[in-house]
Order: sequence, then C-alpha cells, then structure tokens
Amino acid sequence: MTSVYWQYAHELRFYCFRRTFSGGSSLRIFSAFCQGLEKLGLQEVDSHKKANVWVIWSLLWGGKMVANKKFWDLARKKKIPVLVLDVGAIERGKTWKIAFNGLGKDCYFSPEATGIRRFPAMIRAKKWKPREPNVLICLQNESSDLWAGMPSSQVWLESIVPLIRQHSDRPIVVRPHPRFSIRLDLDCFKGQGVERSRNPAFIDDLLNSHYVLNWSSTASVGAAIKGIPVWTGPDSMASAISQPLEFLEQTPCYDLNAWLEWLSWTEWTEEELRSGLAMEFLMMSPQPLHLAIT
Repeated sequence: MTSVYWQYAHELRFYCFRRTFSGGSSLRIFSAFCQGLEKLGLQEVDSHKKANVWVIWSLLWGGKMVANKKFWDLARKKKIPVLVLDVGAIERGKTWKIAFNGLGKDCYFSPEATGIRRFPAMIRAKKWKPREPNVLICLQNESSDLWAGMPSSQVWLESIVPLIRQHSDRPIVVRPHPRFSIRLDLDCFKGQGVERSRNPAFIDDLLNSHYVLNWSSTASVGAAIKGIPVWTGPDSMASAISQPLEFLEQTPCYDLNAWLEWLSWTEWTEEELRSGLAMEFLMMSPQPLHLAIT
C-alpha cells in the first residue's frame, strides 16, 4: 500500500481540538488517534496555528462542541483539511467514524483497498427481515451540520407524513433525537395513526419497524444493518440503499453486500486508530492532503 502523499508526510502537522471542546469518549479516541499518528511518524503540534491539518470531534454545533463551529468555518474558508472523528454506526461504542472534511457520503473516507475485505468480518448484518407493523421516522439533532439547510423537525414531519400516507396505512411512530429537546405537535395528525415513540432505546423501536425514514443521521445505517429498509436524504451514508417511498410495502431487491463493504471502510476500531492503521488508509485519500502540502 503506497500513496504519493507519504513522501510529504514530514510536512503534515496535526492539531487535535480535544482538550477544550469535546467530551465523553472523544478524549479516549483522540488519544488513540494521536498514538496512531506517532506510530506512523506523523507530527502532532500544540497549536492550531502551527497545524495544516485540524482534527475535531463531530459536526454537532451544540453543547461542549459549539465552539468547534467557528474553527470548522475558518478551515473551510482557508481550505485547511479537517479530520472529523465521531461515534460510529456499525457498532456503537466500538467503531468510530473518521473522514476528511465531513461525515456525509461525499466526504473523504478511507478508499477501499484492492484485495482487502473488511466486511463481513467487521459487520454482523442481517438479511432483509420479515415485515413488522410500524413505519418509524427518526428525527435528528437540528444543531448538527448534517441537518444544515433543513427546516424545523416539525415542518419536515408535516411534509413527510402525507407522502407516507400516499403509499401505506401502517402506524407511524415518530422518534425524536435523544439529545435534542423538541416539542412536537402531533395533534395535526389526529386520526392518521401517528404517535410519538415511548421507547427509551432505539433498538426497541427498530424491532417493531417495517421501514425507517431518516434524513442523514446514523439511525438509517443502524436500521439497514438490522435488515430494515430505509428511506434517506441524498447525503446520508445509507443513500445508496434508500428505498423510494412508493416501494414502501415491497421487499428491497438489491444486495446489501457492496454497500456494507464500502461502509466498513468508513469506521475503525479504537485499536485500529491506535495502531495507525486507520490513518495509514486515510492517507490514500489524496485531495484533502493536497491542500495541506501546497
């Protein structure tokens, strides 16, 4: 495995925004990532002003991470590559997303390596499951960059429910994002079989779902791995397997394997971050690194 950019590795200077703006598991994962940099001979510096590659946690502009937004915007303006780390969807708490310049499907993840397969060893996926009763709508955190340019969840919900009702009379369950407080008015759907989820755990809603709608968060990825058909927005990590609403009552005919193999190159275990393996493959993504060394 080689990349023309390894010859410029000595020019790369990484700064991790870990001490001020991130919390929870991010500190441990940042530590693993930085150990990986060291093992590869890549340099971590002590100030973002000295760095030509910045590393941040998530694209969620709320809570402890709200200050990341100004650095994200500054990096985009100055064309500084930004590595984004976040909680993964393959196995939450055990796999971690890492990509250049975003977290949607069109950012720069590790390219798939010829002759190396990460799926199915990494992902315990299920075949399309027998039909369950509900259509599940998973709302998102409105402070996330993955929701940028979208209306309020209430407005979006009022537009999507009538589209579902054109193709199905199944009960609709609305699941708000667990870390985004929202006051939903479901009275406008009175008599239409729409109710708010009463389940604390996402998996409990999935077990009763025939179909999941989610614009661009990890909920759609988690559902598809469990064998539940999904409808997503165009920037979702699951957009390649999104099932149009008009086929809501039909079993998907496409094979998940190609998508699962691609997905397996977007997330890495803590040990793969610590060993430098994840960064070694990320160095195969030439375009963002080109910005750092020119």
